[in-house]
Amino acid sequence: MVSLFDEISVEFENPAGDALGHDGIEGRFVCTPDEALLHWKRQDRAFRKSEATTIPLDYGDLESVTYEAPWWRAKRLILKVRKPELLSAIPGAELGCLAMFVTKPSRENAAKITEFVDYKLSEVYMAGSVRRLDATKGQEEMP
Repeated sequence: MVSLFDEISVEFENPAGDALGHDGIEGRFVCTPDEALLHWKRQDRAFRKSEATTIPLDYGDLESVTYEAPWWRAKRLILKVRKPELLSAIPGAELGCLAMFVTKPSRENAAKITEFVDYKLSEVYMAGSVRRLDATKGQEEMP
């Protein structure tokens, strides 16, 4: 069981999708109690090292996080965001959706992270509902 104050992270490595092998990425998806962070960088090559980039994601920006674990195939964590421009710089991300190939040591955390994100999304939805309800109450009181 994961408490609400734990930090959960999943490491991923996506192979290159281009013919020359330049678009491979690796990184870590981290969920904290306040926000989600996506740390990523292009895979290093012999004569070129790349810098890591961090994308802070508010839980309100996330649409869903799902874990796919088919037999005999790579395990994937699918991240979908509401604003596609957040993931536009990442190779392999399409229309606000990024499939992350989870490394073996992170597979257990990948299953936990989906539950954690679902809980945080429910908090965001509840806060939005309360805000809208309060707004309608304020309108009813006006003459």
